[in-house]
Amino acid sequence: MRTAIPIWILSAVAVQAAEPLGLAEAVARAVAKHPSVEAARASLRAANEKLPEAKAGFKPRVDFQESWVRSNNPVFVFGSLLTQRQFGPQNFAIDSLNRPDALNQFQSLVMAEQVLWDGGRTRKSVEMAELGQRAAAISVKQIELALASRTARAYLELQLTQAAIPVARQALEAAEADLKQAEAIRDAGRATAADALSVKVHRVSMEEQLMMRTAEERIARRVLNELIGAPDASEFALTTNMKNLPVAEAAADRPAVEQSKLQLHSAGKQIELAKLAWMPQVGLRLGFEADRQRFENRGGAN
Repeated sequence: MRTAIPIWILSAVAVQAAEPLGLAEAVARAVAKHPSVEAARASLRAANEKLPEAKAGFKPRVDFQESWVRSNNPVFVFGSLLTQRQFGPQNFAIDSLNRPDALNQFQSLVMAEQVLWDGGRTRKSVEMAELGQRAAAISVKQIELALASRTARAYLELQLTQAAIPVARQALEAAEADLKQAEAIRDAGRATAADALSVKVHRVSMEEQLMMRTAEERIARRVLNELIGAPDASEFALTTNMKNLPVAEAAADRPAVEQSKLQLHSAGKQIELAKLAWMPQVGLRLGFEADRQRFENRGGAN
């Protein structure tokens, strides 16, 4: 009885000194800092980048390639001289044809390609990228709602455990008073030792309940701190009365339902895209090739 009052006073002082935390603030902190939301937002950014990648199919493509080969293979030397526009009468000599000197072949190749018609492949790819973008956005919303629900539940559980501790402490104090009274009656000879022992067992049970409520409060506080990104040792004074919160109506378009619809739509687009593999493609391709014995000169263009 003497130790319960100082503990209760210290607990009240700690609550008063703790940082106030409302439910809306707790949810906002959880949504802003939790790693699961950051991962979902990273997936959304990746989906956003896939849309320009898909639209790139409408644009021309330009490739550049630079290569160098040196060899004394007769066929290679003969063909390279022709390609370089450097073939002369002296190259018809039998010795030169059979045992040519090693020759350098520097080749620069520029290729430009424009798809004129692909049967709708690029358009379908763009539509699938847009669906992926919408699905990623819905996934972010879904994770945010789930995290908000978990935070609200943790907030309420912490409130309940904090409210249960004073009740358990009062029950322990009452059990201690009953134990003193039972021991006094036993000492007066008006009750047996078994009666006092029964009250003592009840007192131990109430002490166990207080320890359990205290442990549950620590666990609930750490769960809430983990959700909002606060250190484990942080203590908050919960300022929102959960009893006065309005009951929200069920959303007509839940993220999970909308995401399932998008997945079904995306599967249909994938089937359509697979069928387009049978369609021909029409494109325009232009190439410029420069073949040289030296990197800067003695060559020709094709």
